[in-house]
Amino acid sequence: SSLLALVFIFVGHFASAQPKPFSPTSLLSQGSIYQWTGENGLISNNITSAIQSSEGFIWITTYNGIMRFDGNRIVVYDRLTLPFLETDAFYQVYEDYKGVLWFASQGSGIVLYKNKKFELLETTGEKVPKSVRSLFIEDNGIVWIGSNNEGLYKLNQDDELVKVKAGVIDDIGILDIAKDANGKLWIATDGKGLFSYDGSAFKRFDQGTGLLSDNVNTLAISKEGTVYVGGADGLNVIKDEKVSAFNSLLNIPINDLNIDEEGRKWVATEN
Repeated sequence: SSLLALVFIFVGHFASAQPKPFSPTSLLSQGSIYQWTGENGLISNNITSAIQSSEGFIWITTYNGIMRFDGNRIVVYDRLTLPFLETDAFYQVYEDYKGVLWFASQGSGIVLYKNKKFELLETTGEKVPKSVRSLFIEDNGIVWIGSNNEGLYKLNQDDELVKVKAGVIDDIGILDIAKDANGKLWIATDGKGLFSYDGSAFKRFDQGTGLLSDNVNTLAISKEGTVYVGGADGLNVIKDEKVSAFNSLLNIPINDLNIDEEGRKWVATEN
């Protein structure tokens, strides 16, 4: 998913990587809105992802490198500062339960930021795909890796990387990965629809079973186990294996989905 600029909503002053919380029940009029673009500090307006880490910094990925923002100053990390990078392009940033940041890149595999240093992920077994589109990091240390046109990989706790070999997904791009409360993995693909994986078998959902599009960009799963599927032509809902469509978003590309602590669904659209 892409954002055209970086917009933050704050209550009070944001500085030194110590933001004050903005309550989900607060009105937008109670906060202040600041916008940063390529004209006032960003290296690119084409932002691919952004998170606030446990340390308070905003970490931003772009096709022109990584940015770290503390509310006042932006620090850029690219091939000039990280010579081991093959390209400056990054798709996503994630944080694990230990506070380690994982960057999914286009050309450099997976880049880690831990102990205040950047490094490439090193594994045994299979090689890390050069282009990684998505990750799902479990609290037990297992990491599921969605590659660009090379299928699904599983990184075990001992850093052994294994390719999940199943003909249906071996050579596809995986754009998002999520897991429900029953331990079932959900896999959003670029052109092959959506798959669920219970550890032994894959089940496919596509236009023939009710998906609005076989190009699935993003997933979100509620505490109750309802799966929200954002694709090129709108939003689907899967509950008890039954697929339905959210009619008010038909034919609108969905780039990102999120469910907040209050259970509300946030939908980022293309237009």
